[in-house]
Amino acid sequence: MANVMGKCRSCGKELIWASTAAGKKMPLEACSLAEGNLRIDQHGIARVGKVGTGPYRSHFATCPNAADWRKGNSDGGDAA
Repeated sequence: MANVMGKCRSCGKELIWASTAAGKKMPLEACSLAEGNLRIDQHGIARVGKVGTGPYRSHFATCPNAADWRKGNSDGGDAA
């Protein structure tokens, strides 16, 4: 999956879509290097590192409505 810009359908924040190593879509938000722990490799896969090592973090970590989109939720939504 190519990295694609988008907006969260819950909170409206701008985000970037990347893929996990397992091939699932992952919403990311750009942040300062002091806060980020994710980088996107040359294949578009989000790679986790220590806090401060990447320019991105998972949008699920900061979205005020993240719990509404977790697996097992009865509405079965998709965060963005």
